[in-house]
Amino acid sequence: GLVRARGFGQLDGDEQWVEYDIGSGCLALINAKGADWPPSSHGTSAALEVEDFDAALETASRIDVVRRARTMTAIAVARATRGDVAGALQAARAMNENERALALADIAEGLLAAGDTAGAKVVLAELGDTVGLVPRAVVAWARAGDAPRAIALSERIGDPTTRASVLLDAAEAARPVARPVLEEAERVPLAPLSASTRRAAIAWARLGEGDIAADRLSKLSEDGRYLALLTLIGG
Repeated sequence: GLVRARGFGQLDGDEQWVEYDIGSGCLALINAKGADWPPSSHGTSAALEVEDFDAALETASRIDVVRRARTMTAIAVARATRGDVAGALQAARAMNENERALALADIAEGLLAAGDTAGAKVVLAELGDTVGLVPRAVVAWARAGDAPRAIALSERIGDPTTRASVLLDAAEAARPVARPVLEEAERVPLAPLSASTRRAAIAWARLGEGDIAADRLSKLSEDGRYLALLTLIGG
């Protein structure tokens, strides 16, 4: 196996950073355990540089590795963000139902991050209202600039607190369409001193709506107003 080149950063007897020499390169492994670094498809990841990206993708698609579904999702996202949305959709359709839904959500978010709003809408339309992924889809539709679609989809969320929170997530992630999404979030019946009211006050303030923000702040407890103002001061 590989022989460790060096390690450092001792914590409880374990090295937190270990390096291995591989040819002319170096592979560094970082200890990312604990509550702050939970296993997640959107969290800690590993990246290796390759000379021929397309050839590497083709090789990876033929290798049956542990968590191959997530590997195939990464390949599909890469294809989409490189302009091959049709190829990405084809790859997702070859997966089982659960894997396909997760892959479509990842592809849509990857396209939005790359600035391809049109491509993201095509993928989101195929994702539909898959149970368990509605919150992600609501935020993604808002980021794609389609507030009516985001609001309509949010109606599939039965719990009022969750629905309001998801709509606020969408408003915070998509400022150009934040106003109608915020207005819908505030129509969800919740206790007036809820965390959602504080988040709404912050969102209105960031939209430059000082009077509306002040009105929402007036409904909060002293501690709630303090937290909201502290958040705004901190940026």
